[in-house]
Amino acid sequence: MTTGQPNIDPFRDFLVQLEEAQQLLRIREEVDPTFEISAFCRHVADLDGPALLFERIKGYQIPALANLFGTRTRIAMAVGVEPAQLTSTICERLRQRIAPVSVAPGTAPCQEIVLKGDDVDLTQIPAPFWNVGDGGNYITAGLNIGQHPAWGRNAGIYRNMVRGKREIFAQIAPDHQQRLFYEDIGEGCPMAIVLGADPLLYLAAGSDFPLGDFEMDVAGALRGRALRATTAVSIDVQIPADAEIVIETEYTGRKEAEGPFNEFTGYQSEVRDAPIWRVTAITMRRNPIMHMAYAGKPPNENIVFWRELEDAVALEAMQRRFPFVVGISRPAELARDFWGILQIDAKRMRPGGVRSAMLATTLLMPRLKFIVAVDHDIDIFNISDVFWAVSTRVDPGRDTFMVPQTTAGPIDPSSYEFGVTSKLFIDATKKAHFRGVTSSAPQDVLDRVRTRLDEILQRERLKDISPTKNSPAN
Repeated sequence: MTTGQPNIDPFRDFLVQLEEAQQLLRIREEVDPTFEISAFCRHVADLDGPALLFERIKGYQIPALANLFGTRTRIAMAVGVEPAQLTSTICERLRQRIAPVSVAPGTAPCQEIVLKGDDVDLTQIPAPFWNVGDGGNYITAGLNIGQHPAWGRNAGIYRNMVRGKREIFAQIAPDHQQRLFYEDIGEGCPMAIVLGADPLLYLAAGSDFPLGDFEMDVAGALRGRALRATTAVSIDVQIPADAEIVIETEYTGRKEAEGPFNEFTGYQSEVRDAPIWRVTAITMRRNPIMHMAYAGKPPNENIVFWRELEDAVALEAMQRRFPFVVGISRPAELARDFWGILQIDAKRMRPGGVRSAMLATTLLMPRLKFIVAVDHDIDIFNISDVFWAVSTRVDPGRDTFMVPQTTAGPIDPSSYEFGVTSKLFIDATKKAHFRGVTSSAPQDVLDRVRTRLDEILQRERLKDISPTKNSPAN
């Protein structure tokens, strides 16, 4: 997906790729947008299951895709590499940005249908009622693109609660760039909410980049060629030309209470004021596909896709000063913002290096509460492996330390103050006196038997669905 002729349909082509790889499940039966879509997403998240394409949603004409990035495997597929090469590939590609190429307004696929004035109706776009206690119907995979005359462009992913046919909330945290945009510009600040964009743009928008580093340029770097962009029909904002749906808005200058909403932590965020945006136009492709994302108790796709680009950027920065750090992971099973795992190559380390590296990690990822260092033999993407190391290589009195009153995530429900907490550091590497010895069958035998086992399992599955099985003749 990063070579050859320009791909002008990246979102739909990726769905074809997923379906061919049996990573997409079509739900052809009618589903209720109140709780049922949420329940489907909950179950596939727990099973590391496929992306879901809901073809019939009660009360709507538009189908919807969910759980797109529910596994690291699908993120690697979007980038075009195997999971083992994902971090190094991202680091390499992000060293140079590629700006989008322009498509004339009105000719872009995302503007095949243009709705303005009385034709604008947000309630025609499927926005589920996700969880008990939510404040309303939410668009959860909106890629919000804003523009500021001095600070440039930004794309971020925020929760958007529908407030009727022509108004929508956008809950933008204080440390996010588009909060600066609308607070500085005030009423009339433009913002486009994009649904069904290039998967690599979605990855870029879910990560933190400096002010002025536009995520469409980042996505172009990830893809290895320029994305296609056009100008929205009613506001001066650059948008992806091949998106499925674009909701064009302007800030009303008003704020009202929004929420609660069940966040990626698994807990409901409190009700708080959020800016209200007036919808100036809705544009879409013919037969568009809505994109939505489930948020709830981990694991969920939000905490899977958010980590990849940020972890790669943090690892490259760490290695400039601590070359013995060979991997970084934030486990999705533990809600991403809370645990950071450092992989250490002890052969390249000087005394005291582990603690120094753990402390440095909190500068690059200030929301982390728990930082764990493990050896090179531990799979940092396997939480069982990580906690095996913690259980067997840590003396709590000697190998841990804590720093109080530090920055945390703004929605950490355990913090005494908003966004302030302590940090716990755990050195789970082998020490000089360590006595543990591990062994198993030789690796070549493990690999050979894995192949045989896969063949046996596949044969038994075929036997189970054989037409003669359980037939009257038997």
